[in-house]
Amino acid sequence: APDPGTFSFNAGNYNLKPETSIQVDAEITANTKYIDASISGFYNTINHYIYQRNLNNEKKQFGSQWFPVYRFIQGNSLLKGFECGLNFHPVNTINFENLLAYVNGTNQATGIPLPFIPAMHSRDDIKWYVLKRKSKSIFHNTYIKAGITHTWKQNRYDSFETETGSYTLFNAAFGIDMKIGKQKLTVFINGENLTNVKYYD
Repeated sequence: APDPGTFSFNAGNYNLKPETSIQVDAEITANTKYIDASISGFYNTINHYIYQRNLNNEKKQFGSQWFPVYRFIQGNSLLKGFECGLNFHPVNTINFENLLAYVNGTNQATGIPLPFIPAMHSRDDIKWYVLKRKSKSIFHNTYIKAGITHTWKQNRYDSFETETGSYTLFNAAFGIDMKIGKQKLTVFINGENLTNVKYYD
C-alpha cells in the first residue's frame, strides 16, 4: 500500500553502502546587554549519501489510482549552508528574535541538486512578557508573541521535482507559566499561518 502521508510508494534497496562523511562547522557568537548574535556555517561531503528519488517517472497502481514510486539510491554528495540569528532585547520584557537559514545540496557525480532540500527561510518574532512573576503570585512569564515566517522560492531541485514559490506566513502565540506548590505548569496557544496562505514546503 502507498504511504498514507506522502501518497507514494517507498521502495527499499538491499545493496546500499554505509555513508561516510567529513564535516567542517564554524560558529561566531556575540553577546551584549541588549543583543545576542550568532552566525554558523557547515560544509559536509558525504560518500554514498542515501536519499530517495523518483526515476523515469515510475508509478505503481493501487486500486484505481496511480502513485509515484520513490527508490532509495546513493551518490557522493555535498551539503553546505549557514544559519544566522539576531536577538534584540532593549528592555527586560521585550525580545525581537530573528533567524535566517539556508541549505544547498548537490550530487557531486551528476551535478544535480539533491531532492527535498528546504528553501532559504527566515523567521522574525516579537515577544512581549506582559507579566513577570511577583513573589506571591502563582502566575509568571505571561507572554504574547507575533511573527512572520518567510520562505524564498526554491529553484534548485531534482529533475522529478517542481519549483516551489516563495510565501509568507503570519503567526501568533500566547503563553503563561503557573507554579502550584513545587509543580510548574505551562499553558500556551500557538497559531501558525493565521491568514490561511496556500503553500508548498
